[in-house]
Amino acid sequence: MKKLSAKLGKRRFIGMILLLGWATTMTVIAITNLTDLFYSFGWLSWPFRSNNVEFLGKATSQYTSNETLSQWLLGVIVIGQFVIVALLWRAVRAWKINKSNATRAARAALSLLAAQWLAFYIGIEIFVSYRVGVSNTWATTELVATLASILVIELVGDPD
Repeated sequence: MKKLSAKLGKRRFIGMILLLGWATTMTVIAITNLTDLFYSFGWLSWPFRSNNVEFLGKATSQYTSNETLSQWLLGVIVIGQFVIVALLWRAVRAWKINKSNATRAARAALSLLAAQWLAFYIGIEIFVSYRVGVSNTWATTELVATLASILVIELVGDPD
């Protein structure tokens, strides 16, 4: 118990928890989006998927009912998410070994993640069909949580 208390007392431990949490969460999100994309092509029949092809189809239904557009959009999203995942795990590693650029790596990864949530928010506002009840509340929540994480990393990280 004393060892855990000592670790919790260290400010860098808080940053590690945040980075591990975001890296794990984004890994799961990227994988479920990838499996959903594979499912939409008929390449995979696995229940571990996000249903985001259907969500994107619903969100863009005001403009088109083409599933290919939803697949293309999700493909672009998946590529971006795997880039973010790689940067987050790189930041976790840098933070763990206490590299001099750990705060900068964490800031870069989390900033790109925040940009993704902001792009989702804007995309929903542009493409959304309010008749089908698609909401952007989740994107707002994720954006605020990511921005708060950046603030915490800045506070607990080593100065550049």
